[in-house]
Amino acid sequence: GFMIEIVATTEKKDTILENLHYIHNTQKHDSMAKKYNHAIEKFCLPSDEKYFCFRHDDLTINTPMDVVRYKLDKLFEDGKVGVAGLIGTYILEPSCVWWVPNRGVNTAGRIIQGYPDGTTAPMNDWPGTHRDLATVDGCCLFISRKMLEAGIRFDENLKNYHFYDADICCQALANGFNVSTVDIEAIHKSTGAAPQDIEQYRKVFFDKWSAKIDKWPISRYTKF
Repeated sequence: GFMIEIVATTEKKDTILENLHYIHNTQKHDSMAKKYNHAIEKFCLPSDEKYFCFRHDDLTINTPMDVVRYKLDKLFEDGKVGVAGLIGTYILEPSCVWWVPNRGVNTAGRIIQGYPDGTTAPMNDWPGTHRDLATVDGCCLFISRKMLEAGIRFDENLKNYHFYDADICCQALANGFNVSTVDIEAIHKSTGAAPQDIEQYRKVFFDKWSAKIDKWPISRYTKF
């Protein structure tokens, strides 16, 4: 097999590939963190894979899988990268929202954004491997086995579907791992509108990390 994929969904779906696991909404799994942690224990750790893909259901990887495997093998081979994604930022400001308005200043990576009218457009266009990031976007996360074996898990205090990605990246940095982009082309069909209660989710994340760092913003130079 190659690379177990964990996909969070709201409704139950039939698995179409042996290494693809849909984790749907139940009372026990009502947040992204809970879904992913359940999948880590049930599917990831019992396997012998070196890294795992956690992605949204509306994300499709376009790069051929043999190329994906080659790039991920190279990225994770030295054991230093804990989390990789498609787009990310070098600096996480106190707003905790990095994708606007300064996306062109601090971001790296590349993704194709799909819109409801059927059109697509590149979002960010700095492809390549950028290993010195603060966080990557949760639409597609590749996480190393070494991270999971170090006991790192998604924070279930972060409710709903927000900030779990920035949090797992901060945990990686705090444990001495790099956060990186990887040059894989994918299309993400969601426009990702923020919910009304985004501020309360942000505050939980902000308060957690404010207590753990010397000062904002968070970057690879942060003292945890």
